[in-house]
This record gives sequence, C-alpha cells and structure tokens, in this order.
Amino acid sequence: MKRAIIIASCTVSFFILAALITPFCIDLNKYKGKILTLAKPHLPREIDFDSIELSILKGLGVDLQGLRIAENPMFGTEDFLFLERLKIKVKLFPLIKKQIQIKKLLLDKPTIRLVRNAQGEFNFTDLVESKQPEDSEQQEDSENKDRKHSGKDTTETENVLLAGMLVSECSLQQGKIEFIDSFKQKKPIKKTFDRVTIQLNNISLNKPIQISMSGQLPGATTQNLKIDGFLGPLGEKPEIDHIFTDISLFLKEFFLPEFHSFIPEDLPVSPINGTVNVNLRLKGDLATGIISEGNIRCEELILEENQQKKQTEKMLITLQNKMKIMWKKGRIEVNQLDLNINTNNLSMKGFIENIQDNPRWNITLQSQLTDITDMVALYPATDEFLPEDFDFSGAMALEMISEGSKDNLSANIQFSSPRFDFSFPQSIDGTQEGEKSKGFLESLAMEVNATIKNGNIHGTGAMECAGGEALSVALQDMKTNFNYEDDLLRIHDFQVYIFQGEISMDGTVEPQTLRWNMTPTMKDIQMAEAIDLTQYKDLFKGLLSGNFNAVGSSEKNMLNELQVKGSFRLAQGELRNTNLLDSIMDSLFGLKGISNKLGKKRKSLNKHKVTHFDSMDGQLTMADSKILLQKIFLHNIHTSEASGADAQLKGIANLDADTLNLKGEIILSQNDSSKLTNKIAELEALLNQEERLVLPITVTGSLQEPKPFLDTQYVLNAMAKYYGKKGLEKGIESLSEKLGSPKESSSDQEEQGIEKTVDKLFKSIFGK
Repeated sequence: MKRAIIIASCTVSFFILAALITPFCIDLNKYKGKILTLAKPHLPREIDFDSIELSILKGLGVDLQGLRIAENPMFGTEDFLFLERLKIKVKLFPLIKKQIQIKKLLLDKPTIRLVRNAQGEFNFTDLVESKQPEDSEQQEDSENKDRKHSGKDTTETENVLLAGMLVSECSLQQGKIEFIDSFKQKKPIKKTFDRVTIQLNNISLNKPIQISMSGQLPGATTQNLKIDGFLGPLGEKPEIDHIFTDISLFLKEFFLPEFHSFIPEDLPVSPINGTVNVNLRLKGDLATGIISEGNIRCEELILEENQQKKQTEKMLITLQNKMKIMWKKGRIEVNQLDLNINTNNLSMKGFIENIQDNPRWNITLQSQLTDITDMVALYPATDEFLPEDFDFSGAMALEMISEGSKDNLSANIQFSSPRFDFSFPQSIDGTQEGEKSKGFLESLAMEVNATIKNGNIHGTGAMECAGGEALSVALQDMKTNFNYEDDLLRIHDFQVYIFQGEISMDGTVEPQTLRWNMTPTMKDIQMAEAIDLTQYKDLFKGLLSGNFNAVGSSEKNMLNELQVKGSFRLAQGELRNTNLLDSIMDSLFGLKGISNKLGKKRKSLNKHKVTHFDSMDGQLTMADSKILLQKIFLHNIHTSEASGADAQLKGIANLDADTLNLKGEIILSQNDSSKLTNKIAELEALLNQEERLVLPITVTGSLQEPKPFLDTQYVLNAMAKYYGKKGLEKGIESLSEKLGSPKESSSDQEEQGIEKTVDKLFKSIFGK
C-alpha cells in the first residue's frame, strides 16, 4: 500500500513537473506564420498577434496576446479590433478521441472600433459579407458524396462536429466599444461603451445556456446595463425560431441627451433631457411567441418640438407592459400596456394580427388625464388641426374600442371632461394686443361611432356641454348631433343658450376645404351682448330673433368669404348712436316757411343720441363684405316729444369701406301728423292715404357714425305742388260759378281729384 502511494505521488509530481516545463519547451510562436496563413482566407483584413503560448497547468490550451485585426483602409489606419489577451482551454479526454472540445474561451480587454462615415456606411460591412472560394460549392458537393459513400450521414457528422466545437464557458472581460459617427452630423460624434463584460456558462446543445452581460453606457460612471438569463437548449438540430429564451434586461440611469445627436431631425419631437430606467423580461421563442413583461421609467424628461423649438416642462413617464409578440405569425397580444405621464394614465389591451401584410386589430384604449397638455406634448402634429397659438388644458376621460383593418374598421369613442380650458390670441372681445382671450367648457361629453369601409368614412356622434364661457360670453346647455359621410360633416340639431337667448342650427362643413354652410335660427338674443364682441360695440340694443343661411370658409379672409341671407326682428330695440326721428324732424322744422309757423325753436337733441323702437323687421343678403338691406321696417319709433312713428329703409352697408348708403322714409303717427298739419297746412302735401306724414330720408356715413338726412327738395316740391293745387282749386271754383256749372261736394272732389273736376268743367263749357 505504501508502495502504491509512492508511485501515485511520483506520477502526479511528474505530470505537474511536465505541465510546468512543457510550455517552456514547446514554442508555438514558430507556427505564427502558418496560423496567420490559415486565418487569412476567412478574414478580408490584415491580422496579427504579438505572441502565443501553450498552457497546461490550468488546463490544456493556448494563450494568445496582442491580437489585432486591421481597419478597413477607407475608414482609417487604427485597428478595428485589439484584443489584449485570448485564452483558449480545451478538454483533455475528448482529444484522445480526436475531438476538440473547448472548455473555456476568455477574451480579455478587447477594444472594437465601429465607424460610420458621412455616406452612412459602416466599417464592418466587409467582414459580415459572405466570401467563399469559387469552387466552394463543388468542394462541398464532393465532401457530401464522400460522406455518403463512406456510409456516414452528412447531417449526423455536422451535428457531431458542432457538438465538439461548442464552448463550455465563454468569458469577455473589460471590453470597450468605440463608436464614431459622421453620418448626418455637423462634426464626428464619438461615444464609448466601456467595461463590457460577457459571461456564457453551461454551453451545450441539450441544456440551457446561462448568459450574463453588463456594460457602462455613455454618460454613466458605473456599469448601468445588465442582461441575465438563459438561452436554449439549442437541440441537436438548432433552429433559431425554436430556440427558447428567458432574458432579463436592466438599465439604470441612462442619460438620453447622450444620444440626442443620433435622433433624426425629421421626427416631430426629440428628447433633450431625461434619464431612463428599464426592467424588462423576455421569455419564449420566435415560433410560438415571446412574452414581454416589465416596466420603463423616464424621469425629468424634456421634449423639444423640432419645428418650432418649443420645449415641454419636465415629465415623469412610466410604461408597464405585458404582451406576447408572435412575429412569425404576425400577431401581438396585449394583456397590459399602461402609459403614465405625470399623473395621466393611458392603458390599452387587445390584439393586432397580420402585421406584415394587412394589419387587423381589436383594441380597447382607455385614458384618465388630469392634464391633456401632457399627452399633446408627445404628439405636436395636433397643432396642424388647431388655430395658431391655441392653448388648452384640462382633465379628460377617453375610451375607444376599435376593430378591423385600415380599410375596413369600426370604432366607438367616448370622451368626457369636467372642465376644459382654452385660450387664443384674439382681440375681438376687447383684450389688449399680446393678451389672450380665455374660455372654458364644463361637463363636456361626446360620443362618436365611426366606420371605414373600402376607403369610405362614415361616422355619427353627439356632443353635450352643461355650460362654459367663450370670448367672455356665458353659454349653457350646448348640444348637437352630427354625422360624417362622403367627405362632409353634417351638423344636426345644434342648440345653445347664449346672450340670454337661444341659437339653434343645422349645417355642413367640408373638412378638406374648411368651407361651411349653416342655417342658424336665433331667438331673443341680447343684441347688445352679441354686438359687443365686434368693432360695432354699443351700437345696437334689443332682443334679436331671425332665420339665416350662411356660407363661408374658416380661412384668413373669413369676412370676404362670408355670404348670408335671411330675415330678422330686433324687438324692444335701440340704435344707440343716432336719434333718427329727432334728426329728421329738426331738418323739417328748419325749412323756411315751416320754422316761422311753429312760432318757437325746438329743443336741441340729447347728448346721447338714441333711437328707440318697438321692433325692427328686416331682410338682408351679404356678400363680398357688403350687406344689402332689402327691407328694413322700424315700428313705433318714439322719443321724448313724439311716438308711434315708423320707418322704412333699404340700401347697402359696405363693411370694408365702412360706409352706409340707405334710402327710405319716416312715417309719423296719425296723431303727430294731425297736430303738425293743423299748424302747418302745407305739410298736407306729405300725407299718405292713412293721413300720416311721410318724410323721405337718406342715411350716409358709417355704422359707427350714421348721418340721416331729410330729402328737403322732395318736401319743398311737394309743398309747391300743394300751393299750386290750392290755387288751381280756387280758380276752378270761381270759373264754375261764372259758368253756372254744378258744384261737386268736397267729398266727391277728394275721391275724383282735380283732373276729374277739370274734365267736367270743359264738358259743361263745350256741351260734350
């Protein structure tokens, strides 16, 4: 027994001594040239190393130091790859069977230099391109034939070879990747991925391979990227689609600005600040699907809109997901996808299939937003559909259920907001330049059902709003129904209580051209409140009712495009910048021959000129910024000195030129007409059949400063005819007495007129 122990000890000592001495006795460097010659056909670059040694003590293998792969001359003169040390350990016993099985592969401190030039070409392209000798196919066929004739199955041989060449353990330590990018950059950008570590354990065909990777990304001070998990088993006949994967990805404090220069400039927004943390697990295979579960968190994120260079406030964004991705089947199943932006939540579930060809889906989308602006910041293209500098904010709840494909889909959308605030730079409500008009809507709710079939869009919907304010005007109980078909939006039963009255309307809108056609109906609108929103503030007062048809376009020159036709009534009204009746009466009483008979001067008009009336009825048309007043009738115009007068006007109001050109007449009451004709008999020439004085007038000036004029020439001509008539009547009466003609009663003369009297006179003279 003692002898056996001595022999064993000597044997072990011999092998230890041999392991120590052999590496010094065998110099592998003399084979350097042959090794490089064997490698050269498989690598289209110059390759070299400093030295190679044989190691036995810690396992049979080789230790290669200073390995270099040259750079593509088009990208510089530095090394593409520099590996400080490469250690290869092989299993001893498989060598007896003439099999090479690598036990351990160690890459120590490799440095890889990746370059992208101004044309977008990478410096490793020539390495990944497949280059084989021209007779490779013939050689492969010949080898397969030899294997067949030898009785060995080709596939079996390849599997044995693959199994033999697998590495049991592979390790990469302290790696570095330098990336230099000149593509679409003002100057070359250099980023370094440092302290890269890769560890592969239990590498085999029949067991899962353990994977561990870590690294330090640009901008970090410690290793902030880690990947752990398992891959495989690969199987005797490895197929990529069926290789099972269970990988966990961890990313800590990744600084987004480090990669800002690589973001394409044509994107709507790009991050300029923020740190990202990721905890994600991927489990499955490509054939049956990979389950993705985890979360992404981005803190202090600031986005910049690339067009207008607007920046958002700092945001906190988290994404929680659990989904199954079956890329080979073209299907994604979403069990959970929760996006949180600050205090806003957006969630989605459902599935998408046929992704590569014609995607189909069934998706439910829900959101609870405390501030809608946070969501809009992620989609600045919204500005294209809103007026310039239109701002809005508020809480919102949204639910959308959509199914189908892009050419044949249906969707139900429900939207609600307890309060929706907005503002825009308009000054028509009296705000100063630079200020914004503000408004809000309360208890806003809308539902839309839409379908797309063969490219045709059809939709129906309804909207309700309990109240709010716009342009400093309160509104209540706003509601409408609408539908969209044949590229036309039709509005039905729109109704809102505003200006202490009611507006209802039907109409259409062409979204592509922004042209619209509306038929508004107004009932008891406070005219003073409505007109105060325009440049004609303080000009009118009363209750406005009417029916109109309006056609226009929501473009810059809205007033020039506007066309209106309709009728209206202004009840209990006032024209607040003129006293129409008193102005005309003053002109009348100022005429020579009338003022003397009054025997006194009229009082001067009040400082605030106002025309009061019971109602104003009218018909108008508007086009090219011109209002054609076809018929305006003012009923019961009253002042402190007179009442019961009426007025009729027609003409044109030119809004561009700000001019008025109206003609018409004022019709005094029977009572006032009687009083005046009793004092001034000549005014009888202006009486109509109702015994009311009719005074022709003209109104010029502008809407802000109208200038009413009495047609004095008409009045004077009428009075002259009156004098002539009276003179003729006296002459006829005198002549009749001399000729003995029968007298007509005054009532007969009034009915038949002077012409009839003269005719009878001539008949009595000539006996005809």
